[in-house]
Amino acid sequence: MAASTPLRLARAAVRGAPSKLGSAARAARVAPVRGTLTALAANVPSRLLHVQWYALVAHGDRPQDPVPGFRARRCHASDVAVLAGVGEIAPDEARRRLQQGHVAYLAEIDGVPVAYKWFHIGAWREVNIEWALAGSDAWSYDLYVAPGARGRGVASALNAWSAADLRKEGVTRIVAAIPYLTAGSMEAARRAGGREVSGVTVVRAGPVEFVSGRDPGSGARTYRRLRRSRNPVKLPIHEDRGR
Repeated sequence: MAASTPLRLARAAVRGAPSKLGSAARAARVAPVRGTLTALAANVPSRLLHVQWYALVAHGDRPQDPVPGFRARRCHASDVAVLAGVGEIAPDEARRRLQQGHVAYLAEIDGVPVAYKWFHIGAWREVNIEWALAGSDAWSYDLYVAPGARGRGVASALNAWSAADLRKEGVTRIVAAIPYLTAGSMEAARRAGGREVSGVTVVRAGPVEFVSGRDPGSGARTYRRLRRSRNPVKLPIHEDRGR
């Protein structure tokens, strides 16, 4: 006789417990309280509880080590199939982004496409926050490197190449949201000279949402919002560009 739905869910929870506890333990090493809560919240249905904890990072321009066989270029409408073939983006989604003015870059190793990265100029909505960017800002998102090309510096090389190309068009700052619990991404950003602009915490429980930001240098709160609206909250990106 087939097990009932509650019983199947219970068994699944028991089977998944070790990996969930392992994730929480790794998060606790990053931040004992906030890291643990963020990791545990990921196992709760998002309609009940949704937690984000990430850094806004302004890309650095520190020179990167050369990658043998590396070449990069900006993508066009004719590259939709190539982008979809590299990674996890569907052709329709790649086409939609390009039609809406998003910018994509493709990296190749010895002529074989192995990675892509996307940018958007202007305001950017990250879940339920609409970040107000200056006209010379770009938002960096969706970096993907094919499994066979990972660990070879492709991501850093593509970051540096795309940033240099965007600067030719007047972009002076590139910002990305990097979850604090993705230690590898945070470390790569720091190695490239990235600057943490703000620390962001978002907690949504049912209809109530709390958004908080802090200055990474002083730890002071730069904004705090408690609200019930489902519409995105519009926030500026605070940064002392001289520091």
